[in-house]
Amino acid sequence: MKLSYTIILINFFCSFIYSQNYTDYYNQSNKADSLKFHKNYEMALINYEEAFKLVNFVHSDKLISAGVTAINLKKFDVANNYFEKAVKQSGNKNFLTSKDFKKNKEKFKNLIDNLPQLETEFSTKTNLNYKIKIDSLYTLDQNIRIKKTLTQEKDDLIFKALLKLIETYGFPSEKEIGYKSSKNANIILHHNLRLIKNENFLIDFSNKHLKSGEYRPEDFAWTIDQNYVWFKKQKPIYYFQIIPTKYLSDEIKLDINKKRKGIGLKPIEAYKEGKNTFRLLW
Repeated sequence: MKLSYTIILINFFCSFIYSQNYTDYYNQSNKADSLKFHKNYEMALINYEEAFKLVNFVHSDKLISAGVTAINLKKFDVANNYFEKAVKQSGNKNFLTSKDFKKNKEKFKNLIDNLPQLETEFSTKTNLNYKIKIDSLYTLDQNIRIKKTLTQEKDDLIFKALLKLIETYGFPSEKEIGYKSSKNANIILHHNLRLIKNENFLIDFSNKHLKSGEYRPEDFAWTIDQNYVWFKKQKPIYYFQIIPTKYLSDEIKLDINKKRKGIGLKPIEAYKEGKNTFRLLW
């Protein structure tokens, strides 16, 4: 089945006639990230808060970004609430490695002491059975790759097992199984959805789960661009961490950024490009 960007785009935007909140949420969060990077912390926090009002579920990495922003404004109670929510709903404790958090660690003594309780609360709220099965499947997938015993047959069997889990439990989103496990699931999805033979699943998942915030725009863009460049030998759609854009004209970059914004993806300027590397700036 030939993947058609036009079909995806039409279906995606038709769906957004009735559900535009997640693309708006992503774009406003991206604006907040840019403001935070440029140390305009007050406006950054305002934009995070406005973005979070648009959706029912806020991704934990965005909660943590808002929390770090609040630290820089000396709003430690606000930061504490964001960090606490990130752990309770998604099991995400990445704020612990933040330089700003470490510098102000004494302000979060109660939060640190309560982490075991917050993690227990996360475990009781999440679909633990689904989470365990996803993590086990990911471990199997990575062990096969590390030991270099991967075959197409093994890869197909793992993907089929994941599809069966999705059919039973739903899409493995952060809301469903937590931050880390959703990342694990996406690694398996990425390796398989980019293949031409699995394009029908990529179309289906993008139509159903991209607009709902379950399938993250960066995960989708990374996958579809590899599909186009590596397997179809065509130009990428979003130029997401695959081909340098510094030699492109301003007109082409403007068009790419328009496509990116259409799914809530950060613009080209949010990344620092090396020879074959892409480092996120904000």
